[in-house]
Amino acid sequence: MRRLLPISLLLAFTQAPLYSTEVFFDFGDAGQQTTTGNVNNLTKGGATLLSLTDVLDSTGAGTAIDIAVTGFHGGSNGNGTTAPTMAAALFPAQSTRDNFFGSTGLFNAVTAPTGTITLSGLDPTGATNYSFDFFGSRTGVTDNRETEYTATGQNSGSALLDTANNTTNTTLVSGIVPTAAGTITIVVDPGPANTNSVGFYYIGAMRLTSSTVSGPQPIEFSQEPADRTVIQGNPATFTASVSNQPPYTVQWLLNNVPIDGANSLTYTTPATTLGMEGELYSVRVSNTSFNKTSRQAVLHVTPDTVRPVAVSAATANRSFISLVFSKPLDPSTADVAENYTLAGPGPSVIGATLQPDGKTVALFLDGYLTGAWTVTVANVSDLVGNPVATGTSFTGPAPAANVESLLFDFGDNANTTSTGITPDDPLNAWNSVTATSGANPGALLSGLVNVENVATTISLEILSRFNGANGNGTTAPGAWPIDATRDSLFGNTLLFNTLENLTPQFRLTGLDSTRAYEFTFFASRTGVTPATEIRSCRYTVTGAATGSTVLNAANNVSNTAILTGMTPDAMGNITITLTPGEDNNNANRFVYLGLMKVQSAPASGPPQILSATLVDGFFNMIWNGTGIVQWSESMTTGSWTNVNPAPTSPWQTPLLPGQPRRFYRLAY
Repeated sequence: MRRLLPISLLLAFTQAPLYSTEVFFDFGDAGQQTTTGNVNNLTKGGATLLSLTDVLDSTGAGTAIDIAVTGFHGGSNGNGTTAPTMAAALFPAQSTRDNFFGSTGLFNAVTAPTGTITLSGLDPTGATNYSFDFFGSRTGVTDNRETEYTATGQNSGSALLDTANNTTNTTLVSGIVPTAAGTITIVVDPGPANTNSVGFYYIGAMRLTSSTVSGPQPIEFSQEPADRTVIQGNPATFTASVSNQPPYTVQWLLNNVPIDGANSLTYTTPATTLGMEGELYSVRVSNTSFNKTSRQAVLHVTPDTVRPVAVSAATANRSFISLVFSKPLDPSTADVAENYTLAGPGPSVIGATLQPDGKTVALFLDGYLTGAWTVTVANVSDLVGNPVATGTSFTGPAPAANVESLLFDFGDNANTTSTGITPDDPLNAWNSVTATSGANPGALLSGLVNVENVATTISLEILSRFNGANGNGTTAPGAWPIDATRDSLFGNTLLFNTLENLTPQFRLTGLDSTRAYEFTFFASRTGVTPATEIRSCRYTVTGAATGSTVLNAANNVSNTAILTGMTPDAMGNITITLTPGEDNNNANRFVYLGLMKVQSAPASGPPQILSATLVDGFFNMIWNGTGIVQWSESMTTGSWTNVNPAPTSPWQTPLLPGQPRRFYRLAY
């Protein structure tokens, strides 16, 4: 039986919150600050102001609240509305016409996937909760630029707002209780419906209000779940929010039956099937005295009838072809070598592996391509069974024959880099220099293979030992296999493990003395503290002449050191020596080498572009040889500009909204 509450207590529970603080913020350009009312301006561009102390409330009084902003892009966007309608009840036009913004994709050569606003000096006792009204506007656009605002203290809440051409709408996150330290953090990022190619998101203005309440309150939804329509195979996300102060519990219901583990205010279904059409999703929120169940949101699932089609193909290696399809594929069909037929005499497909993006298939051949090729695809389907059309095919030219390109993995005996159909590196063969070999002067690795796994005349001989292997390299390297980056061989000039004065040195023999070689070095030692510690290594390369380059391995995840134009001596030898860089301030003067790439220049002929494609809003280019990538807005009258930083093949760059037409070329 439900217990009745005394009338006086019931009145205490249902009294309206008492608002004690109201604070306004304007995020935007330094030249477009809000000068009417008591608005706190945070600015980018010109005079940058990204933190304020003791911000003013709407009456002009100090509040002891501090604000700090991090993330977002370096400037602001001034294309917001200057004629707000309903939003004008909260925010003047001066605060709506410009925004802070960010993007999950590249824009102006950087990404800013989230922006963060930190408020401190709030009531840490838990007796006060805070609500936030948000506004953002980006006019003159045709896509969806939905932005999500998530506020987190002891509890969290989020709200969505499509900022594209917005002149009216605001969105609210309410009932947030600060942490015991009196802080609330607000994260701004793209919402799930955002369709912009680089995920632009915005915040132009914010209102903070506080309320003091006593005891549990009746549950009130500030946002109830909305109906969702998704294409078969995609998940659906339902969101709700309440205006109540925690603690409270959350339980999502499917057709009035609780869903195990669905206990936050956002619920995402598994990949949808046609059988889920019409399912009803609701959420029940409870505190110690009250509970309330939201409306039932209806899930609609539309059939996916679109076939996967061919998008692009590349052959960066003569025994490997990479195919890109328009949508994710069913691995049980994509990973079958017999579903791909390579036309004409020459190699056959012996393996097929669907890559992690679900759209790219790596084909492995039993020989080398010698000319133009065509791959015909059959019996491959997407995740819901739509097959590729009969006769679907990819065509392309064969890449130039390899010219002494070798890869070396220096590290632990157990973490060597492999190649093949299911390898660390599906495209390239590697040579491994293990801790056992590296610690043994005189150790000789002969018959080294090039990236096409063909034996060469090149050998590697250890002249002066490494100390051992270190396994604390990066496991998120991007361009390189993890097994090649997560461990290194190391040396040290000051005492470590009873060894000192170690200057690792090795020699490559059997090189072509008529060619110049390019050396790429990578090393990584993560977890180095303090951040000011430098573990730089100088790689000195000596053949007919001597050159050197320096790389700091401390907490490195992506940087490489490159040395070009190195010619072997008359015997075809080049020696590489590792010494501490001049700025190495480590107590043991550690030096590291995790991987090395050796690439010779072609004996003759210029570099060639092998593939140039447009895929999902990105321009992709693959080339061989050594060249400088340049761009221009005109093929005939424009000046050409080097792409900076200089890319290496393969290379990808986004096509940005409103960007003028660009042409690319290889200079040499």
